[in-house]
Amino acid sequence: MSEDPGISVFLNKDQKPDAAELQMHLGSTMTYWEQLHHFVFEQYPGAEELWSYFSKNYGWGYRIKDKRRAIIYMSPYEGYFQVTMLFGPRALEHIYASDLDPWIRKTLEEGKKYPEGKVIHIPVRDNTWIVSIQKLIKVKLAF
Repeated sequence: MSEDPGISVFLNKDQKPDAAELQMHLGSTMTYWEQLHHFVFEQYPGAEELWSYFSKNYGWGYRIKDKRRAIIYMSPYEGYFQVTMLFGPRALEHIYASDLDPWIRKTLEEGKKYPEGKVIHIPVRDNTWIVSIQKLIKVKLAF
């Protein structure tokens, strides 16, 4: 499931993406982008949203954060977007013992370990992963 997402649709450093451009590129998956966006703010009303330009190869990315860390990253591509989340050791223990989708647990278990924890990338092309991502958001906020 983890795949090379290709090229971001927003590469111009001087042009921060707006809602109309995002809708144009995401198409029908904009519904899922909005659903996840609203879900994070329902769970953590004090969250902060931020568009950031990463590099000429990655372009613009979107993240929602709490006071100390990113909760979720969402990267727009043509016709879909990718969710990226980082989990520390306590959150990972909870995920491994949970009823989350086996692919998510396996991907995290087998994933590269960084000093901060492990990362998962989930391409969102339809609603397949939305409930699982919402569960991951709850775990992220709990730990």
